Amino acid sequence: MTDYVALVPEDEAGAVGPGLADRLAGLAGRERLAFPPLGADPAGLAGVLLLTPGRPGTVTVNGRPATPLWRRGGRLLFSPELFRRHENVVALGRGAGEPRLAPVVADAGRVRDLDLWPETAWRMQTLSGADLGPAPARSHAPVCAPGLLDGLARGLGAMVAPDGEVWSFYDLEAATFRLSGWRWDTGIVLEGLAAAAAAGIGAGSATAARTVGDRLLAVRLADPACPGGFPEWTDLRYFPSPRQVCQWVVPFNAAFVAAGLMRLADLTGLAAYREAARESLLLAAASGLTPAGGVAGYYFEDARQWRYLGQINDSGVLGRGLALFPDEAWASTAAARAGAYILGKAARPDGHIGRAWWDPDGARPAGAPLFPEWAKHPGRMVAKVFLRGQAWVLMGLAGAVRLGANRALADGARQLADFVLAAQQADGSWRYSQNQPELGACAKTTAALALALAEWSKASGDAGPLPAVSRALGYLETCRRPDVVPPELAGMPVDTSGEGCIVYFRDRPVVCAYAGALELLARLAVGERP
Repeated sequence: MTDYVALVPEDEAGAVGPGLADRLAGLAGRERLAFPPLGADPAGLAGVLLLTPGRPGTVTVNGRPATPLWRRGGRLLFSPELFRRHENVVALGRGAGEPRLAPVVADAGRVRDLDLWPETAWRMQTLSGADLGPAPARSHAPVCAPGLLDGLARGLGAMVAPDGEVWSFYDLEAATFRLSGWRWDTGIVLEGLAAAAAAGIGAGSATAARTVGDRLLAVRLADPACPGGFPEWTDLRYFPSPRQVCQWVVPFNAAFVAAGLMRLADLTGLAAYREAARESLLLAAASGLTPAGGVAGYYFEDARQWRYLGQINDSGVLGRGLALFPDEAWASTAAARAGAYILGKAARPDGHIGRAWWDPDGARPAGAPLFPEWAKHPGRMVAKVFLRGQAWVLMGLAGAVRLGANRALADGARQLADFVLAAQQADGSWRYSQNQPELGACAKTTAALALALAEWSKASGDAGPLPAVSRALGYLETCRRPDVVPPELAGMPVDTSGEGCIVYFRDRPVVCAYAGALELLARLAVGERP
């Protein structure tokens, strides 16, 4: 191993060590999760060096126990097959400090063979840390600026991993893709790719869509308590141990997964995708709703148990998926029930829908609430005016209207649309949170509301919202940052709101996969074509 060369990003030369509390927790055997990227394809490496400024303790990589092949202090060499090119889930001692990963090659002559990220300046080191100078620089080949639709389709294809999972984000600060396998995001990206392929947009869109669709078929559950559910990571708070990444099924995610699968079924003519879409929506309607129409619970795959965690306005999207089956009575009944519930429980006097609330009536046994404040104040509506949640509810109500919902639902949808139109900023954007302007304009929210208004316009026959859609799309066009993202993402909007990667790594610019997909779908919905 004397000739081995490690590649370390130059801007990470001085790692942050653990504080006193973490050092003490590490000595007590407590662990934490970290999500470091690698930056190179593991298949071309001799090893991966884990660098920690403190004591790493026992290490688990992507759910697998990791035994070091070599170690010196906080520098541990592992076999490369444990790792992924982009984000890795590493469990280690709380006293480790912030971990970093360094690709390792057998000798300096092999550095040029690595497809290292050009966005990062790398330095070569020996395994023990002696500096060997800068690594040979690589640069992107010049890329012609893509058209809007083609750029979006190409960007969505880049968010698809080889196994068909979809990366939710590209983190500009860390130059890595993050959070694969969230089904909400997966479904929206699949819908965007399949729609692009059907419209002849983007080379490879059809292939990427098939890869994602086949992955969804492969991971869906056959458990009798949750047949046809699509599991994903739980919220990080629900992991019982840093070594165990737990999964749940969120029933209302079926709205987007089913939409993507149905688009793919139309594109390919394969009935398996349609059957999977229908089964997931049946599960959501039969097991995921309370008798009143609220969220009944989430299914924890490892425990094989449903648990009620609270109501959240994202669930209002379910009617959008149910509208895919207009000739089936169960779909229209469930859409009407869910729409009436959310309007009755959460519609505010100004027309917007409250963020979240606790209502366990008719639900599954209660688990730890999504919003901890409910433990002391179960009757409290979470105060945040979450604007993207308005998009999901408006999409769901538009679906219920397409299925023939009553006038009350249509009136509630119209009031919600009026609120959304009034909340649009002068530049065409919407904020992440209406009452938190410091968090800034949000590309994710703007794309979602653009599509929601386009769908509501079609369902209601009212062209009034379409100018707002046009302004939103104009704003999103200004969000491109081809100078700071990989060329395959040059046509995707960059979100600079304070939300960041949603569940972690906040306050940083990101490319959000589903923002690009929603923008593409909105552009198609208002008639844009190549």
